[in-house]
Amino acid sequence: MAETRAVHRARNAHRTRGDTAYVVYVSVLVAAIAGVPIVRAIVLALATPAAMSTLSEAGTERIVAVLGALIWAGALAGGRARGPVVPPPFVAATLSRSDISPRVAWARDFFGSAVGMVLVLGAISALAVSGFLAHAAAVGASVSFIIGTVLFAVSTTAIWLAGQVLGRRGAVILGSALVLLLVAAVAIPLDPPLLPASALADLWPSTPGATGTALVVLATTAVAALWAFVVLLDRMLPTTVEEHAQRWEAMTVLATTGDISGALDRTRARPTVGRRVRIPFSQPLILAVLQRAAIGAARTPLRAVVALIALATAGVGWAWFAELQAGPRWVPAVGAGLLTFAAIGAFSDGFREAADMAGRPAVYGRTAWGMLLLNLPLPLLAGVMVPTAAAIVAGGGVETAAIVATIGVALVAVRAYDATKGPMPIELMMPVPTPAGDASAIGMWAWQADALLWTGVVAFWLSTSSTAGPATLLWALPIAGLLAALTAGRLRRAAS
Repeated sequence: MAETRAVHRARNAHRTRGDTAYVVYVSVLVAAIAGVPIVRAIVLALATPAAMSTLSEAGTERIVAVLGALIWAGALAGGRARGPVVPPPFVAATLSRSDISPRVAWARDFFGSAVGMVLVLGAISALAVSGFLAHAAAVGASVSFIIGTVLFAVSTTAIWLAGQVLGRRGAVILGSALVLLLVAAVAIPLDPPLLPASALADLWPSTPGATGTALVVLATTAVAALWAFVVLLDRMLPTTVEEHAQRWEAMTVLATTGDISGALDRTRARPTVGRRVRIPFSQPLILAVLQRAAIGAARTPLRAVVALIALATAGVGWAWFAELQAGPRWVPAVGAGLLTFAAIGAFSDGFREAADMAGRPAVYGRTAWGMLLLNLPLPLLAGVMVPTAAAIVAGGGVETAAIVATIGVALVAVRAYDATKGPMPIELMMPVPTPAGDASAIGMWAWQADALLWTGVVAFWLSTSSTAGPATLLWALPIAGLLAALTAGRLRRAAS
């Protein structure tokens, strides 16, 4: 193994000590200039009396349980696209076809991913309870929550690895179990906590729960995960490692060159069921397009189910947002908006197809703009009805339902706008010299993240305007009109 990796480093111009030192220097500089002020702002926001009151309200622990269950479901889905074992393609092809045991061959790559998972979730948990620590309130409980999250991260890594190792049938069975866990976390508050998500909720600083029992449950799950690591690594197939390695290298190259959309396309699931289901072309054409889009989404069931769960979670988040009267209301609003935007993408393949038709012969006798309008029903049904129903079930009223429906319509417009982006203009790659250095990266990243910026602005605006009553939601109409005009302009430029 050492000789194999040495050959790979020699073939690929491995970085020198100076290169490593420069990377460390840049990382420390970015963390000091950008990271520290952002973290400080979040801590100060969470330490305000209004935020502390919100975080200490009854029912907050239920949100923690739901987030824990969602993290497990997300880890399974993420493992299907990019697992924790992703070596370089050369190393993957060499070691996976050798006589070396998979647990030995991939232990190093897996350990690095596992440490990263533990550090990320541990940092997020520390940031979440930073308000309590800043006020020296419930310090012991806050520390216990951080420890519990670290133990939870170990089991999350096992779910992540299972997503990569298990086949389609095993992933469906495990995914169904995780959906039941999510339902249990929402509907059945267990005391004493018997599920990892419920145990994590019991450790929330403001929850008077059985801390010792919760830690025992999470520690037991972490020990079981350590055993699962060995079993799952031994079942790792060479084709799986090579597929993930090649996909990740392609994504890295695309992301490095600024094609973020192309990199994300590499993670899209392939159709697994319904290949022989006949798509009827009923009249009118809009009904035929809706049938085609629905069957197309059903052919990737895991992707569709995860998207529906994310939309329902966003609806519950909007209901919780509507109940907040003070504190950083924009945090759940922006979070729910970004989650909604990401989930709508699973039902927006028709937008991308319509954008690809720009400048080409009209297959269905419609222009690209006409096909984009014909593909609106499925994203609208998913992005409006599912979060609205979830918000109503979570206790939201008519005003909350109006908010959720409005944000759904606005984010579907953002999705259509994003689908028509096309390749990045070459002008953005030109150097922009400034006294502080080359600023061309700012324009490139702004162009790549414009849809996320639109989503964040829309959600933030909603969080500040909805307090004045449902009439203020009329601002969504001109925004949707502006996005429609920009989308039509992109299609015209692509067709010219």
